[in-house]
Amino acid sequence: MKKKFRAKRSFIVYIALAILLAGAACLALFFPREPLWLYITTLSIYGVVLLLFIISICATFYVFKEDYLVVVNGLFRKKI
Repeated sequence: MKKKFRAKRSFIVYIALAILLAGAACLALFFPREPLWLYITTLSIYGVVLLLFIISICATFYVFKEDYLVVVNGLFRKKI
């Protein structure tokens, strides 16, 4: 017996995602580009954090197995 259920997401998660995307746009547009390495580093770090957040939101599900429950949240797995 193996049942897989996708996690439900509340409206607040989508608001947080919209705020992060708006922050990325503002960072790309208004961050000073004078030291180019700092601009590229900042956008790269922000992009990695945003990507991990999106993966965590999209790839969250629960799998009921015979004796235990597996919770998968993006890159992390927990056996209960």
